[in-house]
Amino acid sequence: MKNQKAFTLIELIVTITIMVLVWWATFMNFAFTQNKSNLRLTAKDISQSLYNARNMAINWLDSNSWNVSVWVYFDNNDINKNKIALYSYPYDTDLSTSNLLNDDNKKLIKEIQFNKSIELNSVEGKDKFMFLFDAISWVWHYYYWDTWDIKKSFTWWEIGINISFKWTDSPNLTKNIKYIIWTNIIDY
Repeated sequence: MKNQKAFTLIELIVTITIMVLVWWATFMNFAFTQNKSNLRLTAKDISQSLYNARNMAINWLDSNSWNVSVWVYFDNNDINKNKIALYSYPYDTDLSTSNLLNDDNKKLIKEIQFNKSIELNSVEGKDKFMFLFDAISWVWHYYYWDTWDIKKSFTWWEIGINISFKWTDSPNLTKNIKYIIWTNIIDY
């Protein structure tokens, strides 16, 4: 029995520790890559939603509802931080006097739900923002609501949309999307 060889307890602990460290490093890299991929997919969803809304306003929504204008609404309150909504309204709605959020003529086209761990931080630093694409005239309007819930027109040449993972301040897990108004180009 004295000639039998075996691992000592210290050798087993060192081997298991090395295996755990290798597994942890692999898992952390995979999780980070997966999170970055989810951010890119969400940016793509936002971009595609804006393109679709514009195209629906230009071409009409479907064969049963001609000449409808389409708007994309971003709301950064606690309930809606991870979704955006597309609505349609009749092309002859007066945008300057209408309260579009409470208008009875609006019709929900669809809601785009982000990945559950991703949230909208802001659109141009505002909590509520709306992209309006008018049918027939093909004029685009951009509105935000100030701290007193007053609708104001946005007239800058570029709109920044910021999304990130919940509970993070890391710039590596934040994505900035730029919508260039005059060209309808979205850079993400």
